[in-house]
Amino acid sequence: SSSGGQPMVIYHMKKEGIPIKQSSIVMLIGVIFFKLFLVIGAIAILIFKPEYIIEANTLIKVCFILGALLDIFLTIFYGLLLYNQKVLKVLFTLVYKVYYKLFKKDGDYNLKANAVLAQYSQESKFIKNNKKCILLSLLLVFLQRLIMFSIVYVIYKGLGLSGMSYIEMVLLQIFVQISVEPIFIPGATGISEYVSGNMFITMFGVLSTTGMLLFRLLTFIFFSMLWFSSSFCLKSSSSIFFESFSVFFFFFFFFLFGFFFSLFKKPSS
Repeated sequence: SSSGGQPMVIYHMKKEGIPIKQSSIVMLIGVIFFKLFLVIGAIAILIFKPEYIIEANTLIKVCFILGALLDIFLTIFYGLLLYNQKVLKVLFTLVYKVYYKLFKKDGDYNLKANAVLAQYSQESKFIKNNKKCILLSLLLVFLQRLIMFSIVYVIYKGLGLSGMSYIEMVLLQIFVQISVEPIFIPGATGISEYVSGNMFITMFGVLSTTGMLLFRLLTFIFFSMLWFSSSFCLKSSSSIFFESFSVFFFFFFFFLFGFFFSLFKKPSS
């Protein structure tokens, strides 16, 4: 998730007894690897498929360029946060200074920032001394993203379509992902649907609606079903159970409606 997902993961890890300073580093490493994957993808697009950029309209071109620059900046910045103590000290001091003034707290914010920095540094040293673990994590993140981007290709071939290679479809999805990066609202609402809609039309043609709905089924609805099932099996509280059931029912109904609509929709000439 680009917004909201990481704090919720940290929250649930805290409930499982994992300190925030440890879970924060885990999330930070995951974000670094994901951004690095997008940066490598952007370079591949520039080399192998520059027509994705050239043929895009002005809005998408601007979003892609801003997104690529943002990913490069964040990869470098997060890397400095992980390994550069000076940058960390300045950041922690600034955060606690603002926090103490905003909530009118008593005490020395420098001492608090130094204490948190010392704890963070211990976890950072552990990361530095376990390079094999970091390399394995990097490979797993790259493999995860490739698997996610492969789902569209499986749907594409399952519908009997041809004309685009696997590499072209993966690069096109990376192009879309980078283009929605600079939109700082949950889910990049608006531009995400706009760019994704163009992507599915490019890939699936008259079957774009069917392809998009099948993609959402495999990447979202399926996991909503798992969420609902786990809430039921683990005997969660009734409020959580009914909340998960309502979310699942809403999206599943939306999927069925859209899917049957796509089946009976006549292709445009």
